[in-house]
Amino acid sequence: MLLVVSWICLLLPVLYFSYFERLRARGQVQIDSADHSEDHHYNSSQHQSPDLFAEGKHGSTGPGISQNGPVPVTLTQPKREQLPDNKNVTHETTGNGDGFDSYSRKTSEAVFAERRRHLSEVCKKDPYAQIGEVNGIFKHQASGVIYCFVPKAGCTFWKRVFYVVNQANTTGLSMYNISRHSIHATSRNGQLFSNQYHNWTNYPIRFTVARDPFSRLLSSYLDKVYLPDFWGTEMLPIIHRRKKNNERSKKDFMRIHFDNMAFLFDKNYKNLSTFEDMRCGKYVTFAEFVKGGFRRKEPHWMPLSEICNPCKFNVTHLSYMETFTEDARTILDHLGLDGLLDYLDKDTQVNNELRMIVDYNFRTLRYSTHVRQCVSAQELAYRLWNNFRWRGYIDPDMEYIPSPQHQARIVSEDLMVQLEIARTSGLRDRTKLKDAKENFLRKIVRPDPSSKANDLQYVVD
Repeated sequence: MLLVVSWICLLLPVLYFSYFERLRARGQVQIDSADHSEDHHYNSSQHQSPDLFAEGKHGSTGPGISQNGPVPVTLTQPKREQLPDNKNVTHETTGNGDGFDSYSRKTSEAVFAERRRHLSEVCKKDPYAQIGEVNGIFKHQASGVIYCFVPKAGCTFWKRVFYVVNQANTTGLSMYNISRHSIHATSRNGQLFSNQYHNWTNYPIRFTVARDPFSRLLSSYLDKVYLPDFWGTEMLPIIHRRKKNNERSKKDFMRIHFDNMAFLFDKNYKNLSTFEDMRCGKYVTFAEFVKGGFRRKEPHWMPLSEICNPCKFNVTHLSYMETFTEDARTILDHLGLDGLLDYLDKDTQVNNELRMIVDYNFRTLRYSTHVRQCVSAQELAYRLWNNFRWRGYIDPDMEYIPSPQHQARIVSEDLMVQLEIARTSGLRDRTKLKDAKENFLRKIVRPDPSSKANDLQYVVD
């Protein structure tokens, strides 16, 4: 018997009750930018600063930090990746419609001021605006910049920035040489927020990054559930709450995908993708994740207002994932890091992302006993390949060829070679990359292709 679970009833009460995640400009759903952090809790009282958003408090175009400006910091520029090297491939636009990729475009302080005014109205009028906390923060005292991080909203980048800028000697130090694994191990949750020490007088530049809730949720699924990060900690409890193993849709797009994967890679293959799931938690579909995941408080899919309440944090620079690079350039100026993102275009960022995600997950395979018992290097490479294909990073018509070797290092290196070829091929036809991502989105939000329900409904047995 089919139970049609409305997407609106299922997701919107959880994700969209927060005004703050609806403040960003509505654009195409994004499923990129993977970040890794852990939850922690801090009960902070509201800090009153009624004049913070008033026009002219810190100048007509936005708050400043000092008369002399931020302390300059010397950093090496990021190395422009050679993956791939296509002189005949045109760069993507940055969303401004001019057909060119700007290496210096910044969000003006006037735009940030308008966002502050909008946020101020919400904070004053919405009775639920003060619900939530301010958890992990990163700061740079010399420049007066403080950041409240939100997982799956560019936090890996900003953690690297604050790690480097707070070092005593930054000469020759490149933030791009710091691995994802290292940065989250050294600065996992940041510092606890204190109204007394982190007030807006000491830190007048206060920012956080907001992201479309569905985009953030889907990114969490692809990076934490489809890939092995949360199998043992978050997915096994979801699976064990089921009364029966057969309460799972056999028509779900992801279920069919997992059944095929189990046939290819599981040595103990007995009952499609349901046998190993009870032990490993590695075959949870997106529909099952949405249905069962919200019972557990996890920062990667908790609303922004619960983990980084902008009203309590008194945000002065609200950044959006849709304009992340342009926003970042302005904030980096306040940190004394102007020019850090020069010549780092979208393609170079994606190339860095491919290497970073591959490295992180093979490190997880190496150091996690649970993951090693549940997935082979070949299966992990296969999952990474599909992850990148669904995101629209590589040619969707190219299939991953499993390495005949079993050693993780060799499999990882072989995967990178194949990714370089698929990335180069994909960039020759960006329309095909876009279509592949949109096709995946249609399948993931309506996993049963025979259903006549609209695209924002889930069909679960």
